[in-house]
Amino acid sequence: MTTAAGPAPGPFDPPAATDAGTAGHDRAATHLVLRNDRAEHSLWPAHLETPGGWRQVRGPSSYEECAAHIERAAATP
Repeated sequence: MTTAAGPAPGPFDPPAATDAGTAGHDRAATHLVLRNDRAEHSLWPAHLETPGGWRQVRGPSSYEECAAHIERAAATP
């Protein structure tokens, strides 16, 4: 979801900056897209270890970028 202030944060994104000292905090490194041998995709928090049987195919990126990647992959035959 996008608001007037920009994209809404994903569930693992840091809270919005509330002062000039934290403005512009890098939210781009919060998620990964993982894929397994059955071509299934998973949105995964970047700070967690990749589970066995999965490999990283995107990221670290923002929640929105990773979710869009999964949507595009699902739409591709």
